[in-house]
Amino acid sequence: MLARMKSNFDTCLPLILAYEGGYVNHPADPGGATNKGVTQATYNAWRKAQGLAARSVKEITAAEVSTIYRNSYWNAVKADELPAGVDLATFDPAVNSGPSRGAKWLQGAVGATVDGAIGPKTLLAVAKADAVATVKKICALRTSFLHALRTWSIFGKGWAARVASVEVNGIRMATAAKVAASPPPGIDAAVQAAAETKVIAAAEAASSSAAASSQAKKATGAGAGGAGSAAATQAQPDQVVNLILLGLIGVAIVVVIVLLWRAHVNRARAAAYAAVAKG
Repeated sequence: MLARMKSNFDTCLPLILAYEGGYVNHPADPGGATNKGVTQATYNAWRKAQGLAARSVKEITAAEVSTIYRNSYWNAVKADELPAGVDLATFDPAVNSGPSRGAKWLQGAVGATVDGAIGPKTLLAVAKADAVATVKKICALRTSFLHALRTWSIFGKGWAARVASVEVNGIRMATAAKVAASPPPGIDAAVQAAAETKVIAAAEAASSSAAASSQAKKATGAGAGGAGSAAATQAQPDQVVNLILLGLIGVAIVVVIVLLWRAHVNRARAAAYAAVAKG
């Protein structure tokens, strides 16, 4: 397993809190009242366990936030035993979707049994896998899951940006750890890690941008095809033909939605990677 710094929790936490924000109580969010990513229910349970009186999550302190994140999420997915970068990519979804879900995406990414409980077999599979590839796979599985949620239309844009940020920062951390484990002679490890990260980021930015453009064009084509089918339906009096063409229109609509979703996700990835490639 690649070496990782014990301070990774302190490195990862600010990256996550940047997306959690302050106090919110969105009616479409099943978590209810939340502050810095901590729900009122979670805060109540934590305060009770400490023998403290319940109070609004609006009043949560920075120290309480750090303790809750470490105990309830970071430790729950055994992040101290994960390679750099992989720890962030597992920790963030544990916060956003629950530790079990975060563990399952990690297990799915490395080919381990997907049971939501990280044990010796999962950790062995993680150690054998390439960290950068693992980060990408976790983020891909996570994005697919989020898109299937009924609240994607409300929160999807923010989710896509968040996952892209986690992916980019996870790859940055994994690359730095890899270089630090085998530093090139005569070259500063940090400089080399930054250079390698920029190369990876530039390639991913170009690939994601091209994919987004292709998917957007295909969506336009599929939409035009659906419109053509609608015109043909109006011109055909036969009821069976009408039903067939209406079915084709429905398929075209689904194809357009999927293509537009993929284009949106790839645009978010491209933007995140381009920012890193530019330094």
